[in-house]
Amino acid sequence: LHTFPPLEGKTTVFEKHRLQALFSKYLPVNEHAYHFERKVGSGGEANVYLLQSSVPEKPSWVLKILRQSTKGISPIAQLKEVRAEYEKVRGVYKTLPELIPKEEYLMVHDPTRRERASSAILQRFEGGQLNDLFQFMPEDIASGDESFKHEVATFCKITLGHEAQCREVLDLLGNKNVVVVENSESKSKKLRLLDPHNMVSTETNTFFLTGGRLDTIGQRRMERRLNFLKEVLVLLTKKLESKQFSF
Repeated sequence: LHTFPPLEGKTTVFEKHRLQALFSKYLPVNEHAYHFERKVGSGGEANVYLLQSSVPEKPSWVLKILRQSTKGISPIAQLKEVRAEYEKVRGVYKTLPELIPKEEYLMVHDPTRRERASSAILQRFEGGQLNDLFQFMPEDIASGDESFKHEVATFCKITLGHEAQCREVLDLLGNKNVVVVENSESKSKKLRLLDPHNMVSTETNTFFLTGGRLDTIGQRRMERRLNFLKEVLVLLTKKLESKQFSF
């Protein structure tokens, strides 16, 4: 866990130059090898910024500055919960070690929140074209290369099996949380989980990390997505068995 001193002054709005200062002065990275690029996303849990590598052989990273916990706990306690959830999800998907990007955990003074201490995550950036898994037709997934089909089939089997046994499931509803990453040059595809932090109980429809609840619409969407995974698994099982693959 790394803690960094506050920037000088106060601000309540997003200012690019202040975030550049946060990256270059207070994060444990070489400012000559990385530079602040842009804000790449904003969701219910965090604002997300890109830390672009200037060195081709080094990976880029995203910085996720987490929103204040709704449970009234301190940022450090919040970060400990986030890390524990990350390790739990990694354990569930341990047979897919490349599914979940590497993360580091930080405490920073957020220049967009009056310099208050905030929990943050540094996560390896996934380059290439990112498409939400649930935007594909099952037939499109089944037309991928054998390695990709094997990866997706394993993901479906683990997700559905864990839900059946433990009555809990990943947050499958977030936009581009479970993504297909396509390399524009090789045209190869791989599956990645970009937010491995928030499991939800399918009995109580409550998120373990935030305490939030799925409303009726959310419950129906989750059910549809689980059914989608079942459909994909059936289709991929037939494809892989015909190629004598096992998973």
